[in-house]
Amino acid sequence: MPRPRPPRTPARGLTLLELMIALAMVAVLMGVAVPSLSAMLARHRLRSAAEHLAMDLGETRHEAVRLGRPLHVSFQTGNRWCYAVSTSPQADCRAGDAAVLKLVTHQDHPGVSLLQAATQSFDAMQGLSPIAAGPILLAAPTGEQLRVQVSRLGRPAVCAPELPMPAVRPCAPS
Repeated sequence: MPRPRPPRTPARGLTLLELMIALAMVAVLMGVAVPSLSAMLARHRLRSAAEHLAMDLGETRHEAVRLGRPLHVSFQTGNRWCYAVSTSPQADCRAGDAAVLKLVTHQDHPGVSLLQAATQSFDAMQGLSPIAAGPILLAAPTGEQLRVQVSRLGRPAVCAPELPMPAVRPCAPS
């Protein structure tokens, strides 16, 4: 007598069609997510560069008082920008100047441009900024901008001049 066959269990797993549909859905979601992710990354790099600059300005102010001599932050603008903390207001961050105490270049903050800047100086007695040098303007490739301003008391602050940016206060109207 022949043995009865055990009942057939349905096959488990995905068909090729189901797998292709799932991959197509993932591709569509990635196509939507990647541009917003790259914009978020550009904003983060811009904010990081502005905060780093503000900290360097604050540290320069502190060091001017500690060392008892004036210190300056000199800038070169453009896509291949740089800035240097130095004992000379004419220090060039692109030439190996002996007066340079600290050097920061565009390579430290990829994708960020320095649009506008003037030498910032701090006196040796109180760390005050004797002249109003004007704001420093940084930009991301997405067009967003951040401004770093130094008050007459020598305190740096970061603000967003145009569109609101998360975790950055808007600039006061001038």
